[in-house]
Amino acid sequence: MFKRRVEDSGKSTVGSFAFKIFFVHILNVPIMLVLAMLMVNIKSLGIEIPEDTIQLIIFLFCFVFYVLFVYIEAWRTGERDHNLVLYSRIKYNKFKALYASAVSQIPGFVLSVLLLITGSFNMQKFARYFYLNFIYPISYFDAEPYNMKIVYFIPILFAVIPAVLGYFLGYSGIRILDRLMFVNTGNRDKKDLR
Repeated sequence: MFKRRVEDSGKSTVGSFAFKIFFVHILNVPIMLVLAMLMVNIKSLGIEIPEDTIQLIIFLFCFVFYVLFVYIEAWRTGERDHNLVLYSRIKYNKFKALYASAVSQIPGFVLSVLLLITGSFNMQKFARYFYLNFIYPISYFDAEPYNMKIVYFIPILFAVIPAVLGYFLGYSGIRILDRLMFVNTGNRDKKDLR
């Protein structure tokens, strides 16, 4: 009469982890657009900010938001995977975060490679749309004195580094926030539940 519910707690795939990182990238673009509208409309209040400073503020805000949320998702995945490995639900894959972050950046990587190969304006336009939230360093180094198309590959690292670091720390059970908030965390008596 009653069927046992099938739990999906034993599933932790690279694809789902990659989708979470890609979703943070997509979520970052509307945040950048809203912030850009707010910064442009701040001139109506009588506050004059140079255009380069506005672009730099928007880039820094988007960069911090993106790195922080990729790190949080990676940390949660690492902590969850530790429990799944502990109870023999999955096997440990130390390259999981690297694979997931690389898979999440495939569209940007393909667009950047096509831009380098063809050098066409359309590929540059599509690559700029994909990295719209990180357009400030790209437009700075892609301008006339430097003209470096290789700069389109740099935003790929914005996902890889926090994902790998967050996954490793989450799997190890290390919380950076605890290290920042509590002094002498090593002196406290606490049981390791792992």
